[in-house]
Amino acid sequence: MSYPCLSVPAGVALDNILFVDCDQPMPATSCDGSTNFWCKKSRACINKKFVCDLSDDCGDMSDEDDAACSGYTKYNFEDIDSAKYFIQGVVNDCT
Repeated sequence: MSYPCLSVPAGVALDNILFVDCDQPMPATSCDGSTNFWCKKSRACINKKFVCDLSDDCGDMSDEDDAACSGYTKYNFEDIDSAKYFIQGVVNDCT
């Protein structure tokens, strides 16, 4: 496949990566609020926006289990069976 608009091969390089807040959350004594999710085993309290995002934010995978994600459709883009639904078409727009 050729891309006439590109004069060099495309690629991605990463340098100077900084990891921030990568530790698992600490157990909480309560987890009130409609925007919070209480992790089953770790008892951590995380924001609901991190539930069902294919990342173990609880440390016990309870934010990714079937019960927590029953109302979500999950796509893992590293899994070829899921990724096939999101193949981008080639647009030859050199303007």
